Amino acid sequence: MNQTYDATEVQTTLPRMSFEWTDISYDSTRKLNTMQKMGSVYITLTFVAAPSGSFNVGEKVTAPSGALGYVVDEPSTTTLTLRDTSGTFVNGEVVTGVTSAETATLASSGAVSTNATRVSYRYQRVPYTMTLGLAVAARTTEDGLKIIEQILPFFTPEFTVTVRDVVSHDMPVVLTSVSQEDEWEGDFTERRFIIWTL
Repeated sequence: MNQTYDATEVQTTLPRMSFEWTDISYDSTRKLNTMQKMGSVYITLTFVAAPSGSFNVGEKVTAPSGALGYVVDEPSTTTLTLRDTSGTFVNGEVVTGVTSAETATLASSGAVSTNATRVSYRYQRVPYTMTLGLAVAARTTEDGLKIIEQILPFFTPEFTVTVRDVVSHDMPVVLTSVSQEDEWEGDFTERRFIIWTL
């Protein structure tokens, strides 16, 4: 099994990026009573006609009125059960599934009904702060800046993403610092690395 390896050996391919999870700590400033339960009543939407396809269980459904909810199931071809709704669905408007892109028109009257017998409960979350580091290694300052300038505009100083687990909530990602490290001393026999750390 002796083989001749003719390919060129590469020490490091630049530019490259890496993530590092540096810390996780309990945040007492965001602590709420963890024994307190939150309830969410289920609602049922009635359509004018059955949609051409079907909505996915768990997907977000939105409406032009700004109302939204998450699909529990489709009990029939012309009804849809939602949980964790916000806003008010309006008779006659078109609802759209975010992931399936399925659409359906609500009935002109009595399209929205509340099912008080179906309520989902959940306890408050326990808050933790996770610290992540992003390192960008580049051969030249210009290469590093081309990457950094595509990341920094999104943070002012935080970038908020919506996380959908049991209940959707907004989670801020805060940029705390940006630093550049260049340890090259000028010896042409050594490889130059410029590392940006965010």
